[in-house]
Amino acid sequence: MDRRDRYPVRPDLWCRLQRTLGPHNFLIELILGGAVVESRRTRKKHELRERILEVAIRQVGERGLAATTVGSIAEEVDISQTTFFNYFPSKAVLVEAVIGRLSDLLGTVLADVGSGDEPAADKVLKLFEFAASLTTTQHRVLRDIVIEVVHESTLSERPSGNLSALHESYRTVLADGQRAGEIRVDLDATILADVVIGMFTSVFTNWADDVAYPISDRLNTFGKLAVELVARGA
Repeated sequence: MDRRDRYPVRPDLWCRLQRTLGPHNFLIELILGGAVVESRRTRKKHELRERILEVAIRQVGERGLAATTVGSIAEEVDISQTTFFNYFPSKAVLVEAVIGRLSDLLGTVLADVGSGDEPAADKVLKLFEFAASLTTTQHRVLRDIVIEVVHESTLSERPSGNLSALHESYRTVLADGQRAGEIRVDLDATILADVVIGMFTSVFTNWADDVAYPISDRLNTFGKLAVELVARGA
């Protein structure tokens, strides 16, 4: 078998290397062959890491964070716990990855709520109402995410990236509403977004501190109040 057949290398590149280093220089094969093996190994590692994360996210959705264990994840993925720890050195590291992935998804979904052709005030109300419905259907998982996001923001003393993206999304919504004559214009859209997102996040902060906090009712109430505060003529 020709050596070129054993490695997925472009023929022109192979010939250039051969001409440069000579037809019998096995250094070429060692370098290129090693690169191929490393590339496959890297891909397989990434695939296994994603599989572990995928199973962890599903188990968290079904059981909650506390009841999701390293053992249950490793068993479902069909790997040893030693292999698991090669990818996630501790459950805390895994939890951070899970929360990061879920909060990214949640942030995207919430920001997307502000898209569409509805009036700006309706989009503001829709944000609160949609979040309220999520707290009913995904109560346990959502609260776990909220606690971690609030904790992250407190430690870093700055809003998380997802909250910043949500703020920017609704600043745009409110600015468009001002141009359409739907939203009050005596205050800048950035300030109005501060009000809306500040009210929105305060509800979740209270929920993170108190599991008995009436999160759904408060979101619906605060949504109506937010609309009253930003609507033209307020």
